Amino acid sequence: GVCGQSTIVWCVAWSSEVVGSADPVVALAGDDVILPCSLKPSVSAKDMVVKWTGLFLETRNVHLYLDGRDSNADQFPSYRRRTSMFNEELKNGNVSLKLTRVTLSDAGSYRCFIPTLTSQVKETTVQLIVVLPLLEIMYSAGLPPSSSVLPLLEIMYSAGLPPSSFLPLL
Repeated sequence: GVCGQSTIVWCVAWSSEVVGSADPVVALAGDDVILPCSLKPSVSAKDMVVKWTGLFLETRNVHLYLDGRDSNADQFPSYRRRTSMFNEELKNGNVSLKLTRVTLSDAGSYRCFIPTLTSQVKETTVQLIVVLPLLEIMYSAGLPPSSSVLPLLEIMYSAGLPPSSFLPLL
């Protein structure tokens, strides 16, 4: 085949593709979240350029990894000191982004892009959904957090029902 023994490293890097998450990532406002992105098959990304952008920000920089380090001089201001990559995991092809103290304005689509890859698939999109904690929803709706309502809501929330399904019951 095309890939001989001496060129095996080149062939792995050439055939690696960027993979994200088909399902949206859901986070509570105020929590930390990981936006998944990796190279499959796994190959080191330590010497690659990794660019995370927010598609809702006219593709402005959310995080840039360049020349073996984070390079965030052009980072969109609201992300300053809130983004990081897993430097120890880069050698395994993990280029996921950690975003701390998530806010409602962080919700949207993020692009993980590795321009130096020679494969066809150099990017993936990850959807982030940010939800408010239930008590905050009740408070902003002017509802008193009565002792009879809270246990029911807690059960529904832990069962994975979206907050919109709670409000008609109150």
